[in-house]
Parts: sequence; structure tokens; C-alpha cells
Amino acid sequence: MNLDKKLTIATVIVFFAIGAISLYGIYDYSKNIDKNKDFVHSGEYYAYTQTMDFLAFPVALTLLLLLSLCIPKRVIPEKYLISFISIILGLALLLFLKDIKLSLGIILVLTLLLQIIVLLLTLTGRKLRFLSYSYYKKVGSSLIHLGIVAIALSIVQPTWLYFGNINVYWFSTAIISLGMLLIFYFPEKRRVAIG
Repeated sequence: MNLDKKLTIATVIVFFAIGAISLYGIYDYSKNIDKNKDFVHSGEYYAYTQTMDFLAFPVALTLLLLLSLCIPKRVIPEKYLISFISIILGLALLLFLKDIKLSLGIILVLTLLLQIIVLLLTLTGRKLRFLSYSYYKKVGSSLIHLGIVAIALSIVQPTWLYFGNINVYWFSTAIISLGMLLIFYFPEKRRVAIG
């Protein structure tokens, strides 16, 4: 199995885990709010948020690591990809020991900048590595990745993007939706370009 397929399968598993954690969180919150109407102002709410953070953090970190592999593989040859990612993750680990939010923010900024480059190269028709040969699917995949990274960055470091979080969310939602339309509803339906 090649790297693209492995990353695609890993990404699907991570998104499934995020969905499962979200459903569990909604269920647990609803159960607690039914028992105690003042739940959000109680000590139980703090314990609930700590539990949800504990469950979500490893999955979110795995998604960030997958994105840091998925995006550079478009422009960096596979034989150099592991070295490139190792350097980035090594620097991030050094920062992680000092400040986890700073570390994740730097990874996301680098990933965001690289994804903007990938999108521009894709729009101009450059030959980059994708699962699909369709121009629309390549552009769609690039838009989806850009939207996901922008949302993640606005969550991890909300003050780093000067457009305001709500504007980043709406912009990201719009480009992710456009990316989905390009992938699933435009001609040349070949292999899906997510991953």
C-alpha cells in the first residue's frame, strides 16, 4: 500500500474518532444538564471539560501530524519527506517542552503557508502528487486542507489570525464546501483526492 492510501485511511480513522468523541461529549453534556440545570457553573463541568480535552487532545494531535505529512507530500519528493517532517516535528518538540500552544501554532502556521503554496501551484496547473488526475479534484482537495488548517490554527492560536475567529470559521466553511463540491460534483470523477 502506498503512502497516499495509508494517509487517507489514517485520516478517515481519525475523523471517525473525532466524530465518536463529539457524539459522546454531546451525550454526556445532555445527560449532565438534565440532572443539573446549573451544570455549566458547577465543578462537574470543569471535570467534564477536562475529560473531553483528555479524549480529544491525542486525536487532534494525530490529525495535525497527518496534515503535516499530507500537505508537504504534494511538493516534496517522498525520499525527502520523512527528513523534512522529522526536522519540523523536532523543532516543534523542542518548543513543545516549553509551550504546547506555541508549538502547535508554529506547526499550523508552517502547514498553512505550505498549503497556500500547494493551492497556488495547483491552480496554475503544476504537476503535484495527488490521488486524482482531475484538476477539479486537486483544487478541491487543496481547498479542503486549507480550510481545515485555518480552523485548527484559529482554535489553537486565536489571536494569530487577525481576521477574527468567526470570519475564519465562515471563510473556512466556504472553502471546505467549495472543495467538497469540486471533488464530488465536477467532471472527471476518478479517485477521490482527500488525504
